[in-house]
Amino acid sequence: MTTLTASLFGLTACTSAVPAAEQHKEQAVEKQESMEERKKEENKISPQAALAIILNSKPFALTKTRYAVAKQEFRAESDGKAIVGSVFIPDDGQELHPAVIFSHGFANIGSWLDYKAQSLAASGFITLTFDFRGGSPMSRSEGETQDMTIGTETADLMAVIDAVKQLPGVDTGKIYLLGESYGGLVSARTAAKRDDIAGLILCYPALHSADASRAAFASTDSIPETLTVGSVVTGRAMWQELWDMDIYADIAPYTGPVLILHGTADTDVPYSYSVRAYRQYENAQLVLVEGGTHCFLDKDDEKTVFHTIYQFLAKQCELPADR
Repeated sequence: MTTLTASLFGLTACTSAVPAAEQHKEQAVEKQESMEERKKEENKISPQAALAIILNSKPFALTKTRYAVAKQEFRAESDGKAIVGSVFIPDDGQELHPAVIFSHGFANIGSWLDYKAQSLAASGFITLTFDFRGGSPMSRSEGETQDMTIGTETADLMAVIDAVKQLPGVDTGKIYLLGESYGGLVSARTAAKRDDIAGLILCYPALHSADASRAAFASTDSIPETLTVGSVVTGRAMWQELWDMDIYADIAPYTGPVLILHGTADTDVPYSYSVRAYRQYENAQLVLVEGGTHCFLDKDDEKTVFHTIYQFLAKQCELPADR
């Protein structure tokens, strides 16, 4: 069995078509790129410490008015296998709500994002977290990690979206995808395959994954049947699919509003991949957090980022910026 470094998948601002705006955008991006190496060493943190930060995180206030939130179990099915998650519903007296679907990163589980989902739900959104089939040894959903691929996770998210649209209280015209790291890649590819996604939020998306596969293997013939990434056993199919993948061509068809957030000190996924996506998307906003790490482990960074996410959603949904 081959073992690879876990960092391959990251374990551990306005658009306009006018030339002047494009020039300003290029200058801003180039200025941020010059900071890439500045704080990488001082921001390194062990996977154990990173997990402790995540597990000890609590929901935070995004608006002055905060609603009580009810948590319900969520179930869907993909390729005959169960997908399990949680739905968070605000008690705000409204008949319909925008919905935000969270997609977790490689070897993670949906419940690690519950505090973020609860934060948005308390501000008036129906939110959902779930486990990809085979997405982690800890997954509540069915499936084995060695059978997981970008294709299976895309199919999972497609099934989840269809199921969410059937939930009471969901405004089917306001479905948003929020993906982190590997889940960001899956969300971007899924949005490009549908016409019912109102907006896309990508947090440090793992758009480097195809390059990582090609860097690890000279050809698809050299990919073994199983590979251990960190403590997760993955299968040949995942790496071969990534090796052959043209990620930017895959995500290009999505033309709705996109918010991309990435730390300049991310040592797992270089932020240059997000810069490229920002330049490619027709309607995108890029937020580069100076000194920000993968997962935005600094709590001040995370709060700032999530307030930015709320502002993006509030604008799209025509909600008050600070209710």
